[in-house]
Amino acid sequence: MIKPQPFKLRPPRGIVFDMDGTLTRPQTQMFTDMRRALQIEHVKIDILDHLATLPDKEKQLAEEKLAQIEESYMLKTEPTVGVVELFQFLSRKNIKYTVCTRNLMRPVLHLLETHLKGVEFCQPVVTRSFRPAKPAAEPLLHIAAAWGFEPKDMVMVGDSRDDVLAGLAAGFTTILLRHEDNAKVADDFPQIDYVIHDFHELVELLD
Repeated sequence: MIKPQPFKLRPPRGIVFDMDGTLTRPQTQMFTDMRRALQIEHVKIDILDHLATLPDKEKQLAEEKLAQIEESYMLKTEPTVGVVELFQFLSRKNIKYTVCTRNLMRPVLHLLETHLKGVEFCQPVVTRSFRPAKPAAEPLLHIAAAWGFEPKDMVMVGDSRDDVLAGLAAGFTTILLRHEDNAKVADDFPQIDYVIHDFHELVELLD
């Protein structure tokens, strides 16, 4: 575990998890395929920001393309090692948990029904229908407000720049799950509170 130190807050009351690359194994190629489908693979623009600029008809077609790509990768989803044990631990500790993703709801439901039977995310589950999406703080603050918790009582766990930026902007304790595709994120954001390599390390932080 990088930056080992006592948990800087009392045990959190709630944790928000990203999905792709966090609760599931990374599928980085999916985002490349999405950008190619939208013909923005060489343009520095966020995918959802690009969608927002399109006229209604073009936007609908673009959203259909993204949904098809998302569905094809959804069928190949593998859960991250230790995720079931992590949720069992959080339930025993009475720590609320949910998902904030830039995906559609269908992949979230697929993950639950296929790989996480018996797991129930606390509502609200935030998907890309919520605007603005990560990296804005609003989706995380929406969850905290729904639970009646202060940002200082909340944790964001993710693997991307969007997750880190959202967590920091919301005032959550921010934890990066590091893997082979995101090593540079930790270097670019020294203000991240913790960098972990697996969920066993997260349990150690919280236990």
